[in-house]
Amino acid sequence: MKRILLVIFSAVFGYGLWAQDSFSDDFEQYTAGAFIAASSNVWSTWSGVKGGADDTRVSNERARSGANSLKFLSTSSGGGPADVILPFGGKRTTGTFSLEMYFYVVANKGAYFNFQGNTTPGQIWSLDAFFDPNGDVRFTLGTGGAGTIASGKHPKDSWFKVNVVANLTDNVWEAFIDGTSLGSWSNPNNSLASMDLFPTSSNNQSEFFVDDLSYIFEPFIAPDLDASLTAANIRPKALTGTSWPASVKIKNVGRNKITSIELEWSLAGGTPVTENFALNLDSLVESAPLPLSQNVTFAPGNATIDFAIIKVNGATDDKAANNAKSVRLEGVTPAPDKKIVVEEATGTWCQWCPRGAVYLDSLSKLYPEHFIGIAVHNRDPMAVAVYDAGLTTFPGFTGFPQVVTNRRTLSDPSAIEPIFYNQIVELSPVVLDAGAAFDAGTRKLTIEAKAHFAEAVSGDYRFNLVVVEDEVRGTASGYNQSNAYAGGANGVMGGYELLPNPVPAARMVYNHVGRAILDGWGGQAGFLPADIPEGTEYIKSWDFTIPAGFTPANMKLVAMMLDPNGEIINAAEVSFDDAIAKGLFTSSKDPGASADAWFVFPNPVEDLASVHVSISEPVELSLQLRDAYGRELAKRSYGRKSGAFELPIQTAPLEQGNYFVVLTLGNQTSVKMITVLR
Repeated sequence: MKRILLVIFSAVFGYGLWAQDSFSDDFEQYTAGAFIAASSNVWSTWSGVKGGADDTRVSNERARSGANSLKFLSTSSGGGPADVILPFGGKRTTGTFSLEMYFYVVANKGAYFNFQGNTTPGQIWSLDAFFDPNGDVRFTLGTGGAGTIASGKHPKDSWFKVNVVANLTDNVWEAFIDGTSLGSWSNPNNSLASMDLFPTSSNNQSEFFVDDLSYIFEPFIAPDLDASLTAANIRPKALTGTSWPASVKIKNVGRNKITSIELEWSLAGGTPVTENFALNLDSLVESAPLPLSQNVTFAPGNATIDFAIIKVNGATDDKAANNAKSVRLEGVTPAPDKKIVVEEATGTWCQWCPRGAVYLDSLSKLYPEHFIGIAVHNRDPMAVAVYDAGLTTFPGFTGFPQVVTNRRTLSDPSAIEPIFYNQIVELSPVVLDAGAAFDAGTRKLTIEAKAHFAEAVSGDYRFNLVVVEDEVRGTASGYNQSNAYAGGANGVMGGYELLPNPVPAARMVYNHVGRAILDGWGGQAGFLPADIPEGTEYIKSWDFTIPAGFTPANMKLVAMMLDPNGEIINAAEVSFDDAIAKGLFTSSKDPGASADAWFVFPNPVEDLASVHVSISEPVELSLQLRDAYGRELAKRSYGRKSGAFELPIQTAPLEQGNYFVVLTLGNQTSVKMITVLR
């Protein structure tokens, strides 16, 4: 029978009593069916009530050794109700803590535990551990961040060993499954006080058993002079050729004050760079981030940046084992002219949606040449019904905030960057651009998108064009932003933690707002031919009257190309001013095929419309009439034409509605919409 062991040594080193403690439990001392917290003077529950709803029972259903184990089974969609706490004998911030336990996770079910950083549960999550129903295991930083910092696989329907080792003094944590390391990390919440076992999983189904659990804590004993390199901070992945700042953190884990550090770092085994830092660190005090004297430039592919403390106070310190760190870097090379479009489902009523705004702003600034963010609003004054309906019916969409990257990948806004890196390297067969002309008097904006196909493609490819506006403000209550991050209880979120809930309209500025999507969610079918040759260009035009209250100077035009699966294979984002400066491609590139040189009249029309065309040079000309679904109703080729003339279109047989006249001049195509009245 295993019980608590507590051994106290009387040696005093100026930091209080040094003690090692350990605990182990194989659950054989308890009666099967009894509540563990109610049966133990160590185990407890989240609520502190022993034998209550969040206690769990000792089970003899299966065991790794002996007859008993702890069983955890979720009976509600949110997990629980069992929520069992194992205290670690107080809050630990230095020393080395090692936990070992055996898990049995039932097939198609999941498991979960976390470490609490304070003695009172619910204040700091130092670590979250997820055992997913598909066999994945993921460790994240709890309150410190939701990104995965260690991962691997775990067996199903069999016992396996889980280890977590935390060197709190040097802030080095590591997780293991059956003795295999899943990864090591520095923890921003470098403390632990208890473990919480709670049945939950990614599919809300959890069933697992725990047996043969033990931990040992070895307190810290300080040498005279010892500096620990506790963190080396640099983004692990970046675009090739970009330069990023890096910093280190130093902790004094010796007795004597640290006044100076000499550090060396080198990239990919290159010439070492020496850094000297003047410090004033008392024992057990960690420095603020210490920036390197120069940025680190990312080369293509993988590399390692190595850091090492060379001298402490001008001398060699007493412990070399904690003086060095290495960080793996990856330089990602974008495909030529590649852009990534991220459409965010958001709304001012959505309390978590500030997260999406923060990530769209951040990534737009980090990757201005490659990242295009569009905020698609729902049930607020900025909503565009057709755009909102398209995004919220994307396969797998479950709620707000969510983002869709290139109409391919659905995720939380916090997961955009890894998806961006995966997709930015993919070659696209098409490059896009956008130009425009604007009549300030009528506020009519004529927009053209140009697509150059570097490769031959086949299928239903479609243009689309989104009008986006930055710096949108409003005074009505619908512009108040609900804010779950107010007060900081849910962590830092780009400054929203400093704002109230809701954020009043007077203090809100909305960026990346999707103001219009000119060909609906899916684009216009049939505009482009089914077989597009290599090296060809196509131009599509739209007319958009900018509503009062929209600010043209704050607008951007996002031209997209959708493939036959509806995915965005490339895009271009052009500011309003740049689009006006470029002008209309049909008038500047080929005066003989000017979009401004043709129009349909009368419009609206009843029985007969005419197409007025003015062409300066002979060119092959054809007209096509399509319905609102892109289906061809009529087509006629006129051969090579030049000069000014009018071509008739019989509209008498048509029902009332909107139709599209498609003019093709050579290999360039332009479209006008006409309205038939009855």
